[in-house]
Amino acid sequence: MQKITVKITSLLLLPSILLITMMASCKKDTDGTPQYKASGTMTGSLDSTQGSARTVLTLTGNGLGKIATILFEKDSVNAPFLATLNTETALIFQVPDAASGGQQNIKFTNINGVTLEVGFKVIALAAVNKLSTTEAQAGDLITITGNNFNDVTTVVVNSTGDAVQVISKTKTQMVVKMPVTNAERVAFKITNASGTSVSALDVVNVNKAFTVYSDQYDNNFQNWGWGGDYNGSTTADRIAGVNSMVAAFDPNGAWGGLQIGNGNLTVTGKKYFSFWVKGADADKQIQFNLNWGSWKVITVPAGKWTYYEYTMSTDFPGVSTINFVVFQMFDAGKTVLFDDIMFHN
Repeated sequence: MQKITVKITSLLLLPSILLITMMASCKKDTDGTPQYKASGTMTGSLDSTQGSARTVLTLTGNGLGKIATILFEKDSVNAPFLATLNTETALIFQVPDAASGGQQNIKFTNINGVTLEVGFKVIALAAVNKLSTTEAQAGDLITITGNNFNDVTTVVVNSTGDAVQVISKTKTQMVVKMPVTNAERVAFKITNASGTSVSALDVVNVNKAFTVYSDQYDNNFQNWGWGGDYNGSTTADRIAGVNSMVAAFDPNGAWGGLQIGNGNLTVTGKKYFSFWVKGADADKQIQFNLNWGSWKVITVPAGKWTYYEYTMSTDFPGVSTINFVVFQMFDAGKTVLFDDIMFHN
C-alpha cells in the first residue's frame, strides 16, 4: 500500500509542477523589444557626419538603452525608429524625409529624460514634386510644390542658365516668374544650402512654340467659326498669359463649330499638338481635327481645365503644314474656354 500512495502523490503534484513551469515561461515572454535598462548617462557617436533623407545611421556608445525620442533640432523634426534596433551600445535609425538641411544637433532622449546631442549635417536638396502648369509665357507665375525651398539662393533655367526670379518661398512651396528665355522647355536648376538639383518636371515655353491661339489668334490664323461666338477675353479664367478664348457654342443649335483657319503654319520638327479646354456646367463631347482630316473625339469634364496633348508622328502622321484647326461640339451648345492651342517640342 505504501508504494501505491507514493505513486498517487506524485501524480497529484504533476499539474502543480506544470503550472509553475508555464507561469515561469510566460513571465519570460516579451514583445521582442530588447530588455535593456535606461542609463543615467549616455555617450556615443554616429557612423557618418552627414547624409540625406532616408540615410541609415548607427549611433554607438554606452548607456544607450531605452531611447524614447530622436529629434533633429533644426525645425524640430522627429525621426521614427524601431525599439528592436536599440541596445545599450547601439541604435539604428534613418534621417527623416522632413529633416531640414544644414548643420544641426540630433538629440537622443531616453525614458528617464537623459539626453545626448550629436552634431550632424542634413543634405536636403530642393525636390520638385509638382508644377502648377505644363506651360507658361514670360512673366507668368509658376507655383512649384515639393520640399526644401526655404533656403533656396538661386534658380536658373537648366539648359540656358537664364535667371529665374523667386517671388516667394516656404519649405514646401516656391513661386517663380517664367523668364524670357530661348529654351523651348524650361526645367529649373535650384540651388539651396545643401547644393544644386535639377527638376525632372518642366514647362513648355509658349513664347517658343508655334501657336494657333495664345493671347489671341496667332500666325495669321482667324476665326472662321459658325454656330456660336468665339472671341478672346481678358476677364475669363486662363492657363497662361493675359487672355483665353471664350467659345460660346450656340445653345439653341447643334454641331456649332470653332474653325480656326488660313494659318498655313509649317509645323515640321514640332513633336506635339496640345491645347487646354475648361468645361461647361456639364460634361460635353467635342470632336476636333487638323486640316479637315480624321476626327478625334474627347469628353470635356465639367467645370475644370483639362489638358490634351497628341504626338504628331503617330496621331497626325505626315502632317507638316496646318491650315485649319476645327473644334465641333456635339448636340446643343455650351460655353467652354480654350487656351494655348499650339504645336511644340
